[in-house]
Amino acid sequence: MNDLAKILSLNNLLIKNNINPSENFETIYSQITDDGLKKEIESRIIDYFSKLSLPEHVTIYDQLLLSLREKDAIFTFNWDPFLFDAYKRNSDIVSLPQIFFLHGNVRIGACEACDKWGEKNTYCPECDIRFKDVPLLYPIKNKSYFQSSKYTALSWKKAESWFSEAFTITIFGYSAPTSDIEAVSLLNKVWLHISERQFEHVEVIDILMSS
Repeated sequence: MNDLAKILSLNNLLIKNNINPSENFETIYSQITDDGLKKEIESRIIDYFSKLSLPEHVTIYDQLLLSLREKDAIFTFNWDPFLFDAYKRNSDIVSLPQIFFLHGNVRIGACEACDKWGEKNTYCPECDIRFKDVPLLYPIKNKSYFQSSKYTALSWKKAESWFSEAFTITIFGYSAPTSDIEAVSLLNKVWLHISERQFEHVEVIDILMSS
């Protein structure tokens, strides 16, 4: 999130409110106390990420989904729609792994009555009520994962369950910032402190940008 303020053209707005725009976005957001400013920034975030789309050719998101099985799962903290869009266009081809959006996502909605979720602005297959947008979780110290929405709470419970039973976990580019206390706690509680699984395997894949 180092360049998000620049991408969203927030520099002048932040300077006007005595906030340093060059800081990490998590640090920036944690300094915001004005509700109007917060709503403006959140609106820009949703607008920006909602407009993103995958190219028509095969991407790493397609390849990731197609490389996994039904008994696998992907848990993402990303707001962008790329994983969901790849899932949508591949879902009729093969059986795909389950996907969970732990910080919400701009592309999805959920029915809290039926515990179903799907593409935003579509309808629950059970009760035919329009899905309610799943809120995004922003980078604050206490993200209230279990109070944000029922979808988010259930996703985090699923994460606890899957992580506690998994033999292989692959982490792609997650920096585990200090502000994400509950996410770091989850990794510690359900994975790093469990030693009875003799063949457990953790791998971290990160992308280093060349200067």
